[in-house]
Amino acid sequence: MEQFLVRVSKLNPETLSWVVTDEQGKVIQQSQQGSVEELAKCSSGRSITALVPGTQVLLTQVKLPRISKKRALKALPFAIEDELADDVENLHFALSSHAYNGIYPVAVVGHDVMSKWFDLFEENGLRIDKMIPDYLSLPYDATFWTVVIEDQTALVRTGPLEGFVTDVSNLVPMLERKLDELEEHLPQHIYIKDYVGVEDIDIKSIVGRGVEVVVDKRTDELLTYIASNMQEEFDINLLQGKYQVRYADQKNQRIWAITAGLMGLWLLVMLGGNITQYVFFSKQDASLEKQVTELYKVVFPQAKNVVSPKVRVKRELERLKEVTVGNPFLQIIAATAPVFKKHSSLSVRGLEYQNEQATIEVDIDDFQTLEMISNAIAKQGFIVKQQEAQRVGEKVSARLLIY
Repeated sequence: MEQFLVRVSKLNPETLSWVVTDEQGKVIQQSQQGSVEELAKCSSGRSITALVPGTQVLLTQVKLPRISKKRALKALPFAIEDELADDVENLHFALSSHAYNGIYPVAVVGHDVMSKWFDLFEENGLRIDKMIPDYLSLPYDATFWTVVIEDQTALVRTGPLEGFVTDVSNLVPMLERKLDELEEHLPQHIYIKDYVGVEDIDIKSIVGRGVEVVVDKRTDELLTYIASNMQEEFDINLLQGKYQVRYADQKNQRIWAITAGLMGLWLLVMLGGNITQYVFFSKQDASLEKQVTELYKVVFPQAKNVVSPKVRVKRELERLKEVTVGNPFLQIIAATAPVFKKHSSLSVRGLEYQNEQATIEVDIDDFQTLEMISNAIAKQGFIVKQQEAQRVGEKVSARLLIY
């Protein structure tokens, strides 16, 4: 499906520029410029990524314990408020999904600015998949930094989730300062993509540090260059918190609905082993058979019969993993399914998923086995809490909260 990469101008936010790419990121329609209304006419139903001015987005870092993303978003404003000039109530915070030794990159932008960007698209019926600072759209590799010069402004990317914007006159001092901060592990190259023909960049001091500086005079469209070199695994999507709640993309809703059905169906059939065991067990329990059939038809509406549910569910989950990278729901599936399968006495009575937290109701033989299951899931990096664990007859009944 076609995808739109849209850039919002700092000077005139209502004038946009955009390019169109295919699913592999190949540009199939060169850069265009127009109003948001014109964009709405040609992008209906397409995936849209918006690049917003990095001059209005602060990147910083925060050290947090391993907690759910929802809890982290609530905690982080108070963890970094001493670094901020404005009150935290006036600021929007977006957290990266990538942590390095417990340190999370964070993007900070004023609510007034963020609301203007968001409303610009929403009021014209456009649904944005991602909104990221423009400098995090530049190419990055552990061996090089990328600088793009346009007008009298330089966009700079110095790490997977690091970058800044500066005037061209301050570019070299800012690069020197960043190199001084690193001391070791300097980049081998700094690639400067010059779109305006700047003549007075003195790079001698940088070259003297053993870093090769390559100045490339560009004649192509900047947005075309960005679209052809974007690395989407390294960015911070600003559409989080209340902006994520307001955003309701039908495509993502469908994926989540299918995933929810798959998880329920998977947990119902995976414990049964092979298909012979499943058929035998379903004959003994008409209620379970009905649940499997209903879920199967939700996930596979074109299917006339319930055929090889375990094989088909596994195949569909593998496909979903390819299109929902970083999906916490699927990560919980991957962690719990093999653990559950090792304990044939375990039965799943219920499943809920909300706010990146799964609640699974289980019956098991004893408290010791319940603890073993919890520990096995926790070893895979999740927090597991037992609730309402009590003996009911010959079984132990409990709720597992996993996030």
